[in-house]
Amino acid sequence: MNNIPGIPLNLTQNQFLILLVAQIIISLIAITVAFDAKEHGATKFAAISWFFAVQFFVPFAVLYYLLKFLMLKAQQRNGTAGKPIFPPPPGSAPPGATSKGSKYCPYCAAPLDSNERICRGCGRLL
Repeated sequence: MNNIPGIPLNLTQNQFLILLVAQIIISLIAITVAFDAKEHGATKFAAISWFFAVQFFVPFAVLYYLLKFLMLKAQQRNGTAGKPIFPPPPGSAPPGATSKGSKYCPYCAAPLDSNERICRGCGRLL
């Protein structure tokens, strides 16, 4: 009898090990997808969503890497390679802004003068 105790399926030890290794590989892929999404500016919720999407629906890993490849090609054509894919969160300063007295639009993070009431970047009332 080659069954593993505690597992109700009729799996041999080799079949069980193959399934275990496959699940570990899928988990590692899901973790890399989540970290990659977070690194490219996705919110924590979006990164966690990508993790579970890949963990439970393996074709989403293929979809993620296909979309990543297409976005990278588009960025190379547009000359924006290496910049974050997602816009900055509302109210955050753009990268490279270091002056402490600067104001930024809470919606698009465009620099503002101190007396502006309408954003030049997105046109919203401040």
